[in-house]
Amino acid sequence: MACESEWSAVGAALAGFVAACATVETGVGVIACAAAGWAYYNAVDALDKCRQENGLAAIDSSVLGSLYAEVEQIQQQADSAGAVA
Repeated sequence: MACESEWSAVGAALAGFVAACATVETGVGVIACAAAGWAYYNAVDALDKCRQENGLAAIDSSVLGSLYAEVEQIQQQADSAGAVA
């Protein structure tokens, strides 16, 4: 099956994202959440590229765009927390 390792990476990154974002009450928590969010976004992006390279349907660009926007917003909160901390 094409893109098996990418699917695994998405699953692992999603689990890390959920776990890291459970601690967003603290400045360090939001920084960890942002880092995990970027890892998840990058894993989904890599899966999308793999699917396209193997002639499979691409992931809907609105899904990737929404995920990027969400992680970017978390990153802004992390940047603010880092400036305050």
